[in-house]
Amino acid sequence: MKKGKFFAILFFASTVFMATAVAVEPVAENQEEGPIDLILRAGKQIWSSITDGANRAVEDFNDAISSVTSKITVGEWRFDNGKYSTTILCEKNGNMTVTQTNVNGEIVYTGTYAASTNKITFNVQKKSTKILFMTLHDSMDEKWEIDYSIPFASGEMKIKSKQIPADGNGYDFSRPTIFTAAKSEK
Repeated sequence: MKKGKFFAILFFASTVFMATAVAVEPVAENQEEGPIDLILRAGKQIWSSITDGANRAVEDFNDAISSVTSKITVGEWRFDNGKYSTTILCEKNGNMTVTQTNVNGEIVYTGTYAASTNKITFNVQKKSTKILFMTLHDSMDEKWEIDYSIPFASGEMKIKSKQIPADGNGYDFSRPTIFTAAKSEK
């Protein structure tokens, strides 16, 4: 940048800054305030406005990310392991189920969830165990952390969680596991 333009921009910025400083607040009648005090007070007010605006922008950005990540996890995701399957269902309304099935029955964990950019927090409230014609219900109060990633338009979700119980074949979900999106029936 040429020196002339640089000094012109510097002069313009200092003029605006000084005009802002003088117009900030009236000084009390009995109080004398020098130009340095005015500049310092104006600088503090400007800085406060900038940080308030930046904080609002960060909050809005985080809200937008949460909205997108919650929508991206919605759906039914399935992992098959021989005669056993594990299905994760995340609903738009914030409800979630993890279902583990085999030839003799199923175990269903139900509750609510919240999703961030790479983590689902599943608040497990109930466990239902169905074996043949019998169903047992147990209340639960657990929080499961599920790490996930969904490659764009892949139809897959990679998950990893120490809290999801092993399936009937002993599969350990603390290892990264690929779940596929269930086909919607229309």
